[in-house]
Amino acid sequence: MYFDGAAHQEGTGAGVIFLTPQQDLLPYSFSLSHNCSNNVVEYQALILGLEAATELKWKSTKTHNL
Repeated sequence: MYFDGAAHQEGTGAGVIFLTPQQDLLPYSFSLSHNCSNNVVEYQALILGLEAATELKWKSTKTHNL
């Protein structure tokens, strides 16, 4: 998982990219509803990435159990 966040006058956002074992890239982007510092946005990107990874794992496990 790679992640990054940015804060500027127009707003804040975060991006996450997952690299699958098959070398596929799964990009995600998020707009944050509150203004905060670059450091806070970086932590938010990490948290959102971990939450997305958890959700992807759940979906992957559910699909494999069918």
